[in-house]
Amino acid sequence: MIKIDKDNVTITRDTWEELRNDEYFRELIEVLEDSEDLQNAIDETDELLDFDEYDKVRMKRINA
Repeated sequence: MIKIDKDNVTITRDTWEELRNDEYFRELIEVLEDSEDLQNAIDETDELLDFDEYDKVRMKRINA
């Protein structure tokens, strides 16, 4: 069951698991879970590193 109101969309756990087990929807469910994990990580950190800066440091380490 999916419930939609003005500010939220609620999906029952049964529906979530059903969609997760469906090959067609599995990737969408994984993207939703990954985006939640990313937002939690951003909320829990004090410092974010710009990707370009991270890549420069990473490349220096690889080429050293």
